[in-house]
Amino acid sequence: MYGLINGKIYTVNGVDWDQKPVSAMAVADDGKILAVGTEDEIKAVLGEGAQLHDLGGKTVVPGFVDAHTHIPGTSLTELYLVDLYGAFDKEETLKRIRDFIEAHPENESYYGLGFNMGVVQKDPADMPVAWLDEICSDKPINLKSYDGHTQWLNTCAMDKLGITKDTVTHGSGMIQKNEEGELKGVFTDVRDIGLDDPVFTDEQQVAALKHYIKKMNAWGYTSLNSMAPTFGVSFDKYLDVEKDGDLTMRATIANLIYSEHPAEDMEELFRMKDRIKSDKLKVQTAKFFMDGVVEGNTAWLKKPYDPAAGLGDNYNAPPEWDTEELKKYFRMAAEGGFGIHCHCIGDAASSQALDAFESIQDVDTDCRGAITHLQVVDRADIDRFADMGIIAAIQTFWHLKEPDFYDEIDLASLGKERAENEYPAKSFVNKGVRITASGDFPVSFMNNPFMGIRAGVTRNLYSLAYYGEEITDIDDPRFLLNPEERLSVKDMIEAYTINGAYQIYREDEVGSLEAGKFADYLILDADPLTIDPLKLDGIKVLHTVFEGKKVVF
Repeated sequence: MYGLINGKIYTVNGVDWDQKPVSAMAVADDGKILAVGTEDEIKAVLGEGAQLHDLGGKTVVPGFVDAHTHIPGTSLTELYLVDLYGAFDKEETLKRIRDFIEAHPENESYYGLGFNMGVVQKDPADMPVAWLDEICSDKPINLKSYDGHTQWLNTCAMDKLGITKDTVTHGSGMIQKNEEGELKGVFTDVRDIGLDDPVFTDEQQVAALKHYIKKMNAWGYTSLNSMAPTFGVSFDKYLDVEKDGDLTMRATIANLIYSEHPAEDMEELFRMKDRIKSDKLKVQTAKFFMDGVVEGNTAWLKKPYDPAAGLGDNYNAPPEWDTEELKKYFRMAAEGGFGIHCHCIGDAASSQALDAFESIQDVDTDCRGAITHLQVVDRADIDRFADMGIIAAIQTFWHLKEPDFYDEIDLASLGKERAENEYPAKSFVNKGVRITASGDFPVSFMNNPFMGIRAGVTRNLYSLAYYGEEITDIDDPRFLLNPEERLSVKDMIEAYTINGAYQIYREDEVGSLEAGKFADYLILDADPLTIDPLKLDGIKVLHTVFEGKKVVF
């Protein structure tokens, strides 16, 4: 047992927790909280001779919950592949590809992850396949975008996979071609023509998962929603990490239910639930892709894409699901005791998801619904979120006019009105909708939650380290996106703690600092509730504590 004293401990318990921090907390030997309160109250609970740690006035908050992350983040890429995260322009992107290939002449093929869609989408006349062919024409190059939706291949890779300009996809994805019908080497949300991914050994997967967990702990995460698809690591590798004593994280795990083979995917979800048995691991969620992404022109919108996208006057992406089929599998998931988590970028997609949620309101299980991303939203649908208790699982990292992306992608694809009103946030809170937070890591490859908090609070540029540029005025118009949607720091901390815990079915275990819950907490070098909002991203996690033990020192 031990106690923390002389701190500023935000319990995130009650509606006014931000106004009533406590100074002390007692932790039991089993890693759970005994009590929170005053120093005298804690000493009385612990008794004589208990170890006391003086916080020296430092701030404590619950361990953060990442509500939507993909294992193993960037770890396999950092360890084994062409790492393109943070390469925002063509020159840097091609340099990294060239440097990796020159450094690994023994490889028979080259895989990479993390390229920015603004690079391959900037000019409709560009032929990105030619850029890769110039670097290497005799070995396959296969790269995946930072969001996982798009693959970029050289001619050799396409030849080996038998892909020609006559190849067609029968799904809702897009094979990109120029005006002459020649392949650009860019494929968005195409799942039926044999596009391949790298394969990793069991040892590589376990090493990457351990690397990922350490990185997440360092950022302050102690729980997460482990989403499908994964990026090269099987979910059962969590069990190997736990066996080695390195699982300093609790995870709620999802399986993806694809529209192409939903029955098989649902069967696999039930098999996963039977196979993965651990107090720290819970198979709880069915994930549904309702559409693609704006940057690949595969998001499903209520009105066509803007003509500036270069796809004509009336282009729209088709839906992923037939509505009646979707309702059938929502019901199957709900009756099976699973939560439902929907990827929705476009307003048509989120409306369809809400229709399916309405159809299962009679199911008598604890089916917690969440819709994530929510880039373009019909504001009339926000009331439907509130009425049905659907969670808005948002990524505030994207809630700004991002350099080298907003003008080239969002504005061009959506037009001025939709682009300027994308990514609502405060509108959800104002209607009483529960919001949760994440970076969709590795989509946001610097998944520091304090960057996410700053972005949500400012709706503006949030990191010198990320963008190489800083702002000194919260209202700097260059990157400011709809400031009426700004969240408070309180909103953001609740999204990263108690709300996230609720989404992953662990609100009785974590998410707030209360007697009986696990002592998962962070010791910070500054108070996020009082600091200048433009300095939020600079807050450091001094210690991450999981079940009462420090895992980050």
